[in-house]
Amino acid sequence: MRPVVLYIPNEASIGDQRGYRRGLQSLADQGFVEHVHVLSLLAAVRSGRGPKARALLDDVVLTAKPDVIWLQHIQGCGLTAAHFSRWRDAGVSCVVYQEMDPFAPVRNPLPDDAATAARHADLVLTSGAGTFVDNLRRTGAPRVEWIRQTCDIETFGAGDTDSWTPEFDVAVIANASRPRLPWRGHPGGRARRRFIEIASQEFGARLALYGNGWSGQSARGPVPFWEQGDALGTSWVSANWDHYPREPRYFSNRLAISLAAGGIHFTTHHPGYEDFLPVNAGFLHTADTPAELVAAIRTFLADVAPAERRALAGAGRHWARDNLDQATLPAEILERALGRSLAPSGSANTRSSFTEHTVESE
Repeated sequence: MRPVVLYIPNEASIGDQRGYRRGLQSLADQGFVEHVHVLSLLAAVRSGRGPKARALLDDVVLTAKPDVIWLQHIQGCGLTAAHFSRWRDAGVSCVVYQEMDPFAPVRNPLPDDAATAARHADLVLTSGAGTFVDNLRRTGAPRVEWIRQTCDIETFGAGDTDSWTPEFDVAVIANASRPRLPWRGHPGGRARRRFIEIASQEFGARLALYGNGWSGQSARGPVPFWEQGDALGTSWVSANWDHYPREPRYFSNRLAISLAAGGIHFTTHHPGYEDFLPVNAGFLHTADTPAELVAAIRTFLADVAPAERRALAGAGRHWARDNLDQATLPAEILERALGRSLAPSGSANTRSSFTEHTVESE
């Protein structure tokens, strides 16, 4: 039996989740799912149409009768336990909640609406394999699993590197966030600022530092999300110091974007990376401290000739395309949720099997 899927994406503007839509469209076109419905609830809420969007959501559930409802990062969407109860009463057998933002007790606690979604979901997916999982399990979620961060390869995946001659040596995209209250905010923020300080001293004008809150000769100001690939492609290597540096398997989508766009990336080491990331392949390097990370970049730039850098960048981009493409996740997530492989129909469906539901403007 092919499932009917209702996808509620994490996006401020309709269409932002390009990779997930591309993957779902492919599943629909090939007949692996009966029908895909998409309702961009968060985008509607942010445009002032929350009540209408929530009413439309309930209506879609009642009429489309989805087998799986897949929600992402619903903070601020206005969903309550009553919504989940109505969906169950309507016959929804599986709810998936995907929360890729990092949360931790005390420092950055899980919002109430995220806890509600986790508690009512059959499967919760998160981007860390330690504290993040425990945090969600404490809500009463019956099943919480790690899943890798990805990016839309069609947007960020770069082309040929044979004639690539970057303007800078190192590119970093990171905001200089400082919590308004002591002991709040993301862990690792102080170490990130230390990394930027050391890197700025080491590379000076050869460092392209993008993001809010930085000053000095390396600072280039903020860069829009969809332009991050172009920004990273201006340098031989990209680098980042993660928040939550002790969280097993955790990385933000910055790692995926950096590999897809630039190809050679230096970042924080997390426990468990060796299980699924090619940390010894030459295009991905990790370190345990900010000083060690800067030293690793310095050694790489000194020892690796441009021709070899281009070859490594090409290998990194190919690896990202094969392993971190967001479009591959819908099939994986649905199979995890349903506990079985998706099977196609005898003939491919048409595009009519994909419906984007929108709320009319006032």
